[in-house]
Amino acid sequence: MLLLCLIAVFGLTLAGDRQIHCPSGTSFSSHDLTLCFTFNSTLSTFDEAEGYCTGMGGHLAAVHDVFTSVFLAEYGNWDSFWIGGYQVQGQNSSIWAWKWYDAIIKYSDWDKGQPDQNYQCVALDGTTALWQSQPCSAKKPFVCQIPPVIDVCDSGWTYYYAAARSCYKVFNANNTYFSDAEASCVAKGGHLASIRYGDDNDFVRQLVASPLQSLANTGVWIGYNYPNGWTDGMYTGETFWYNSPSTDNPYSVYIPDGTTDYTSYPSEWLAVNSTTSYNRYICKKLASFYPYVMKN
Repeated sequence: MLLLCLIAVFGLTLAGDRQIHCPSGTSFSSHDLTLCFTFNSTLSTFDEAEGYCTGMGGHLAAVHDVFTSVFLAEYGNWDSFWIGGYQVQGQNSSIWAWKWYDAIIKYSDWDKGQPDQNYQCVALDGTTALWQSQPCSAKKPFVCQIPPVIDVCDSGWTYYYAAARSCYKVFNANNTYFSDAEASCVAKGGHLASIRYGDDNDFVRQLVASPLQSLANTGVWIGYNYPNGWTDGMYTGETFWYNSPSTDNPYSVYIPDGTTDYTSYPSEWLAVNSTTSYNRYICKKLASFYPYVMKN
């Protein structure tokens, strides 16, 4: 269970720092990070359950190995529940086959005396993790299998998974005030960047490091606004203030490495007043996501 929780939190890293993860309300399989499942206790017929799953963009779960059978049985914790197998009649009316929604069943793990050819739908026994054919009209809990999704940032934005799967971008705009920078980020679908931990601070440091080291006033607006906190609603974690924010100095500026005007405290936050303007700001917004398709 600990492994499952860690996977669900951190997801799976792909090339280029892309992340695939399970849609909201689903969980990764404990042994296959490309499988996402949702467990539904609503008593449903096989067709009702499949209809619910297709409405979520998936199907009743297909089981291709014993590990998946055991995982579903342990996680579902029901006596019996629907998975996606069912019986179909071949072109020769005397021949019947068992299949998933997209393929004939090759791996099977039937209980003793099963399958009963009188019943056409497959249920998984939650105690033994073995399969049984059951009347399709029986009402049972069920498990859906949903494709994972992949996070995507707009062109020019940089992805950062640790900050709730977010995208960041630094913008240049001469003599910009805090309120104008925040309004610009909101118009782009986000807010001025929030920072929770040291790793987040280091990530922002890399993005805003100034290539113009001979220039002053290269601080970058971030989203802390005293006393309300981060403009995106993020809780306040670690802080890196050079001077404490106050009513007189409520707004926050990130000081990059290599600036000539604040050489003594790079990567710290400067609290400034409402009349101060800077030439850059960094926005943060949630990544978009799309279904992820594994290539064979």
